[in-house]
Amino acid sequence: MLSATRSTRRSRNASDVPLAGGELGGWSGLFPEVPQPPATHPWCMTTYQKTSLQRPHDQAMIAGVCAGLARRFGMGPNTVRALFLLSCLLPGPQFVVYLVLWVLIPKS
Repeated sequence: MLSATRSTRRSRNASDVPLAGGELGGWSGLFPEVPQPPATHPWCMTTYQKTSLQRPHDQAMIAGVCAGLARRFGMGPNTVRALFLLSCLLPGPQFVVYLVLWVLIPKS
């Protein structure tokens, strides 16, 4: 005859159960600490101000497309203008894209 063996389960007490918010209770030795990025990292999005995409007339040189993109993504308008001019050295439809954005982006 086959004898049935009974498996015993270890009951967990409240200190062994993982807690909400990432705390591991009694299991803290099983998992290594995960380093968190510093909150003041230069590419951290905490200082990012989400604004709508509009062409400002106060910083516009031609149509305000580069100034609007710069304001939307938190960059300087001259930086975006320089990037646009550098992109014009590459083959592609940069001027067509600029004209399309001129038409599509509303004035502020």
